[in-house]
Amino acid sequence: MTTRTTSLLLSGLLIFGLAGCDADSAHEKSADTTQQLKQDAKDATVKAKEGARQAGKDLKAMASGVKEGWSEDKNALDLNSCSAQQLTALGLSQKQASLIIQNRPYKMRHDLVTKGVISEQEYKDVEHKVTVK
Repeated sequence: MTTRTTSLLLSGLLIFGLAGCDADSAHEKSADTTQQLKQDAKDATVKAKEGARQAGKDLKAMASGVKEGWSEDKNALDLNSCSAQQLTALGLSQKQASLIIQNRPYKMRHDLVTKGVISEQEYKDVEHKVTVK
């Protein structure tokens, strides 16, 4: 064989050898990427389950709050018909109870404040215990 032919043959073998290395390298990268995707999917599933669990807790808490709100209205005193004794049982003074009765009728609970019967702070203490029918 001539030197030129030998050089060409060796160059060809070298190129094929390098191509084989690149194929192995690409295969390793592909395997690494696949493993990373599997791990990312696993992590995302764990986070999704945690989010769903928290959403379930939040939904239960919200339903409980709604239920409490409904039951408060059922047991709330009607400002337009309750007695002074019932009002004092809520923690209001006899004077406040008398003022509430004197300033009837009420269209809204907050009328207690707008009519100057009790302060905003005092209202906050009883607002869920009274209603207007």
